[in-house]
Amino acid sequence: MGSMNITFSTDFEKKEGTICVVSKVTGKSWEVVPVEESEEHPKARFLKLPSGSDKYQVFGLVVPDSMSDEDVCKEAEIREGLNCVTNVSIICRQKHSNPHEVIIECVKSENVDTTMKYLDSIGYNDGPAESAEFGVVDGEVIEIKFESNLYFERLKRSPLRMPFYKDLKSQRYFEHLVVVNKSEQGRHITSWIS
Repeated sequence: MGSMNITFSTDFEKKEGTICVVSKVTGKSWEVVPVEESEEHPKARFLKLPSGSDKYQVFGLVVPDSMSDEDVCKEAEIREGLNCVTNVSIICRQKHSNPHEVIIECVKSENVDTTMKYLDSIGYNDGPAESAEFGVVDGEVIEIKFESNLYFERLKRSPLRMPFYKDLKSQRYFEHLVVVNKSEQGRHITSWIS
């Protein structure tokens, strides 16, 4: 049996090769996931996950163009063993007395309830529910960017980059939310600025 020498990029900056996304449902094997584009959202990519579950592990890998799906899945299996995945949720809350003031935080799943209660106690009790739970590895950077009628004043149109380290207290980001065009802000989003 010959050996394979493949170098994998640690980020999503495509220099050579192909970006492959794989997913796994608990108790099943890794599968390459189709990544679809949309004319309506040209910068977004949509993953088509297999049905039958509401929790998935997902890896994005930059691999050589010639790598087979089987080998991509084997690499995901290896990386899964090397990485310690922490389940987290994103919390984004608005201050009740000033809906333009927003707190965003990436929180370990077991700390979501405590964090939500704390934010409620300091007046940040409006806004959406916490995000669906997802897994991150130590040192991974999560990016949040509004693509619509909202943006963060400090960052303008740049994404908020939140590094995650499982052994460090998560950073809480205080941002000022700006509405580009108030007349276009839908009535169904009243908790996102009145």
